[in-house]
Amino acid sequence: MNLSSIGKKLYLGFLVVLIVMAALVLSSWQSLRQLHEANELNTHSYQVVSAIDGLCDLGLPDERSRYALFGPIEALN
Repeated sequence: MNLSSIGKKLYLGFLVVLIVMAALVLSSWQSLRQLHEANELNTHSYQVVSAIDGLCDLGLPDERSRYALFGPIEALN
């Protein structure tokens, strides 16, 4: 076997390993980015629910708080 041929095979094998590692890094980075976006949406959802709970707790009787939030009942239909 030629020494040059062995060197080329080693370089080719090393290149294949680098390409596979780069693909794994890119895939992991994309998954982490999607996880971060999902976490931000989840946090926003909790903030919205908390704000709505604060609006619904006006200390008024049910009919008055419903009117304060939504206006006349006829407008909801």
